[in-house]
Amino acid sequence: MAEGYDAWAPRYDGPNPAVATDEIQVHSLLEHVKGQVALDAACGTGRHSAYLHQRGFDVIGVDANRSMLALAEAKVPQADFRVGDLAALPVDDDAVDLVVCSLALTHVPTLEPVMAEFARVVRPGGCVVVSDVHPTAVMFGGAAVFPTDSERFELHFVRNTVHAVSDYVGAAAAAGLVVSECREPPVPEGASPASP
Repeated sequence: MAEGYDAWAPRYDGPNPAVATDEIQVHSLLEHVKGQVALDAACGTGRHSAYLHQRGFDVIGVDANRSMLALAEAKVPQADFRVGDLAALPVDDDAVDLVVCSLALTHVPTLEPVMAEFARVVRPGGCVVVSDVHPTAVMFGGAAVFPTDSERFELHFVRNTVHAVSDYVGAAAAAGLVVSECREPPVPEGASPASP
């Protein structure tokens, strides 16, 4: 998977219909969230880190891929970016007011350890916002597919794992998180459910 993200990093931000839909939903969910410190978990290229910084948060970004983190650091030099795994976040207990994790959990084998980490690092009364590829899209072949810059046109992809919506809700509840909203936005007109 690391090699896939190394190759995808320069083009990850778009055009990408999954990213576009994700940003609309996540920004809407964050509209009234307040706090001082935000964690962008699996921050990738830092697109949510940049938004959170603009909203006035001190941002910690964590990602396992150094190529993605290099782009995030260039995009948001004021943020604190760290190499780390979602199931073992390099963040202290009760350290953040907000956790955002976007388009990443479809790549982990089990959700429970990750949700437990989100619950560990978020302060009491804090907020966790998770956005991901819908399991129906994954079941019907949706994958992170992207071209490279090579002279030959080559497509690469990063594998997804199918997690039912109930798996996300159950893992959050098992971690002691209270689910206050669950959205399943429709696929944008003209986009394939299998689009990255």
